[in-house]
Amino acid sequence: VNDPEVTLVGKNASRSGSLLDWVLRDYEWSYVSKNQANPLILFWSTMRNIVYALFAFVILVTAFLLITTRGKSLSIQKFIPRFLIAVFLVTLSFAITEAIYQTVDIFQGFFLKKPDGKVISSSDLLYIAFNYQDFKGMRLIGDEYNESAFISLLLVKLTALTYYAMAIILILRKIILWFFIIISPLFPLLLLYYPVRNTAKIWVGEFFRWLFYAPLFA
Repeated sequence: VNDPEVTLVGKNASRSGSLLDWVLRDYEWSYVSKNQANPLILFWSTMRNIVYALFAFVILVTAFLLITTRGKSLSIQKFIPRFLIAVFLVTLSFAITEAIYQTVDIFQGFFLKKPDGKVISSSDLLYIAFNYQDFKGMRLIGDEYNESAFISLLLVKLTALTYYAMAIILILRKIILWFFIIISPLFPLLLLYYPVRNTAKIWVGEFFRWLFYAPLFA
């Protein structure tokens, strides 16, 4: 007979599989058409220009420290090389983070692709032959079938939950890494002074932590 619980569980499984397939199919960090600029560059360039403006403030703060400490805590010989390296890293921050991201995507793609070159999908894990729109759940009536139906529904629910968890983690990873790419010009600025240098190290560590989530998942 028709059973609303079986229908609900089946449709949920089909939807979770479709979501996971979509995430795995579009796992690369971004898709850009030919002769089209990456949309992240617009946000990154705005942040870069703000950091360029902050460099003037940094010079003023450094000059104040040199005067007040008389070069004991910070000398001009140490500051100038750090400052030039920071300006260089700010200018190339998008290219550096983009290259790292794309390199990791290559390794991730190696594990996500089958020998025939196609990307792995939910059909390689829990195969769902029906589509979401047409599915109608049925179950056999009788006490002798209740235990089997309960376990089958439970396993399908757990699988759908696992699919959702994997897909959401990969989506969050991409959003967080996009955020780190946009604010990447701030990292070199934080390396100039010792009190905020640890903050930059933490940010870089978080970037690589989220970066390697996907290859480990794959």
